[in-house]
Amino acid sequence: MAKKKLTSRKAAPAAATPSKAEAVREHLRTNPGASNEEVVTALKKQGITITPNYVSVVKSQARERERKKQAAQTGSSGQVAAAAGIGLQQIKLAANLIRACGGVKEARMAIDAAEDVARALEGAR
Repeated sequence: MAKKKLTSRKAAPAAATPSKAEAVREHLRTNPGASNEEVVTALKKQGITITPNYVSVVKSQARERERKKQAAQTGSSGQVAAAAGIGLQQIKLAANLIRACGGVKEARMAIDAAEDVARALEGAR
């Protein structure tokens, strides 16, 4: 059997114009509140043809990169809860308590009051 001839792939020459995704990102940097349609219209004036769905994909990829960057800076989001032995069910219950009390401060006050009642009941025994 004959050996295949190995060929090296040359890198593509650097493009004189930015990619479509880079053009979308650049437009969003200068106009952060722009809607997908506004980005499509603005880039069409520059001769770049894209769809609103494409803009949405680029935006979501940027949000995902930002989320990962923030998670890396603050540490893994689930490590603290897991280390404390708190599961998803307890987190959901805590969120329900916060909603029922009207805020975190009020929920903490309710927990403190519940602790006081528990101590009083233990002392009465």
